[in-house]
Amino acid sequence: MITLTFPDFSHAMGYLQNYIHGLPYSVALLVLVALGLILCFAGRMLIKGVAFVVTGIVLGIIGAEIGAAYFGTLGLILGGAVGFIAGGFLGVLLVILGVGIALGYFGYSIALSLSSGELIGIIAGVVLFIVGIVLANEFLSVGTAVLGGFLLFNVLSAAGLGFAISALVAIAAAVLGAVVQLMDESRRPKQVKTTQTTRTTTNDGGQTTTTTTTTQS
Repeated sequence: MITLTFPDFSHAMGYLQNYIHGLPYSVALLVLVALGLILCFAGRMLIKGVAFVVTGIVLGIIGAEIGAAYFGTLGLILGGAVGFIAGGFLGVLLVILGVGIALGYFGYSIALSLSSGELIGIIAGVVLFIVGIVLANEFLSVGTAVLGGFLLFNVLSAAGLGFAISALVAIAAAVLGAVVQLMDESRRPKQVKTTQTTRTTTNDGGQTTTTTTTTQS
């Protein structure tokens, strides 16, 4: 039997208040509410942005050190810039790869628990890994919206709004945020393939007619 566990953010309030000295508890709650709303409505962009910056900085430092060792100040600047850009794109790629790995492992575990064959689990894992890579943006949109909803629920509960109101607000924010992120993803321009077909015909009088047809897909 598979047991699903969901993140519990109830202890985050106390930890945050202990680490941020002099910060009022109400301000800490507002910060976490803002973070929950950002996750709901722009979580995909937030995750990718953080991954881009973090890996970009790491590889930027490495590139700057290598460039400075060989080309001095110019190498420091160029190596840092190239490393940051390359590292940023690598970070986004790792996020997408992570979605595929997580979904593949989930599919492998589910299939393995429902059947006795290892091969079935591997096949399910590979299939869901590919699905996760292809639909990574959609999974990130829904996943971050759900995560933001859980965070909002715990914050509002800690603020004393009660279970029913906290749950209602959290569910509404998560659903609306997922819809907004998915709609934003669907509105992105997709590559349009244009095909031109030229046909030449000659009638009985010897006149030639050329017809060009353009199609987009």
